[in-house]
Amino acid sequence: MPLTIPKPLIPILIKPKVPGWLFVAALVAQYAILATTGSTAPECQVKLENIHYSSSVKRNLGKDAIKLNAVTSCTTNQVYSKLQAKIHVLENEKVSVIYQSVMNRSNAEIKNPKEAIFLDFWTKCEKGTIRSYLGSVDGEVVLANGKTLPVSGSTKDFLPVLCDFRAK
Repeated sequence: MPLTIPKPLIPILIKPKVPGWLFVAALVAQYAILATTGSTAPECQVKLENIHYSSSVKRNLGKDAIKLNAVTSCTTNQVYSKLQAKIHVLENEKVSVIYQSVMNRSNAEIKNPKEAIFLDFWTKCEKGTIRSYLGSVDGEVVLANGKTLPVSGSTKDFLPVLCDFRAK
């Protein structure tokens, strides 16, 4: 037996409980509040991989090398980023810089314009040696709105790296 609703009850069931103008006013007010409090200044950061033996440098250039990869990541679109990298080594309880790049520029990624990737920071290493390395970068990001933001970061800890290719 099918369920039937009496005709006088239908308008009561679909009649809005709140007047339409009040509903629209509430939506506009909510949008205005979110637009003023939710708009934060753009932020950018640098994400660094741990320094590692570079199989790509070995494969492409035939050199044993350690490498530092970096990505600048922002909360809004960027045009490009510029970074200068340093690779520090810890030997005999003494820290020294064994590599310092020139300022490198990387355009924002086409698929994700909030990021720019840096894969060119590397230096030769002596095959078969294990040394402790730390990487650091300093630079700036140029956003799509024209603003420039400074960025910097480091790998935080010295980590031992074997200068030798190991298949994964």
